[in-house]
Amino acid sequence: MPSQPRQHRIPPPPAALDRLRVLEQVESTTGLVLWRALVDVRLWAAAPDERRILFHAPNADVRERYALARAETPELAPALGTFGLLLQAPDLLDAAQLAEACALVHEWADGRGLYMTSLLFAEAAAYAEPDNPARANLAARTARMVMEYDRVSAWHLRAHKLSVRAKNDGEKVSALIGYGAMMKATGRYAEARRFFQRAANKATETGRRKEAGMAHHDLASIAVEVGDFRLAELHTSAALPLYPNDHARIPALAHDFAFALIRQHHYTAALYLLERVVPLIRRPEEQAVVISSLAWAAAGAGRLNRLAEAERTAAELVGIFDEYGPAVFIHLAEGWRACAEWERADRYADAALRAAERRKEAHLAREAANLRETIRQRGRPERDTQPGPRTRAVLRDVSARLGRWKQAPG
Repeated sequence: MPSQPRQHRIPPPPAALDRLRVLEQVESTTGLVLWRALVDVRLWAAAPDERRILFHAPNADVRERYALARAETPELAPALGTFGLLLQAPDLLDAAQLAEACALVHEWADGRGLYMTSLLFAEAAAYAEPDNPARANLAARTARMVMEYDRVSAWHLRAHKLSVRAKNDGEKVSALIGYGAMMKATGRYAEARRFFQRAANKATETGRRKEAGMAHHDLASIAVEVGDFRLAELHTSAALPLYPNDHARIPALAHDFAFALIRQHHYTAALYLLERVVPLIRRPEEQAVVISSLAWAAAGAGRLNRLAEAERTAAELVGIFDEYGPAVFIHLAEGWRACAEWERADRYADAALRAAERRKEAHLAREAANLRETIRQRGRPERDTQPGPRTRAVLRDVSARLGRWKQAPG
């Protein structure tokens, strides 16, 4: 985070977003109730001394809306009950209860790809419980999903300062990792590396093995992006023993190592690993990028039927879940370039460029433009090669950990 002359000063949260975005994504009675809940949560948080004046018991129409919303989305029943209680007896709720209800809506929306709704309720949780750095970090991570990078910066900075004040080393590390992830997403790799390294150091100092593993994982992904594959292997090897066997990011670590193999033209080795990773990825936007990596590896390994099959699946997914759209299109372009299918490759490279420009991801736009030029000049990639002994040893370790992850609970 940018240095501040007064460490104890907590920066304010960013101004609230337009809550009408909920109604754009949830066109039902539930959407109307959630839209109103955002109003109520913000009022409750902003005016602690005036709650009895601001809130009144709901009339029959409002109670009917809540009942209909509960019938539509029973999984939100606990949160809807809390929002209804807020209207009836606002003094009975504390900040943690209200924030937890908002967090439940955040999780519900996130699981359905309703990322703006997810962000609105992650931020509502942070407004409701303003001294909790975990809430600010969650708001920042969610803002990154919708590329609200100014909000990412503001929330992570606030989370970092809150965690310093609370002496909460875990959330301090989370803020550093999150800030580094924002830098990586915007192509500022040197700055990202600094924050990830700070996070790794702090996590190691405080005995937070899982968080140290996450930081080394992120450092490995940065090394792949800049082409330092030996460093990527070192950080991958550092992350593996730090992650518990059932950690959710182990399949992602395996994918990122497979991507390093692809970048080094070890296509068959990458394909072997990716075939094991794909069934373990649950989020559809992540499935899209992993399957597109598999398509690229299959092309390089000469498995054209597997390329075509993976292309269809990745294209169907990215048509709906486009968070990683530029990367997916770049991978598919690379796959068809390897097969000398120049027109098809060019279409994907052009789609990648347009998607990156639309998403304001300048580093990916540059990559897509360079790839398109290479395709138009009929530049073929190198042929499939076998990794050396050192890389094969890391591949064995990653594969073994992936196998244990599949059998772990949760």
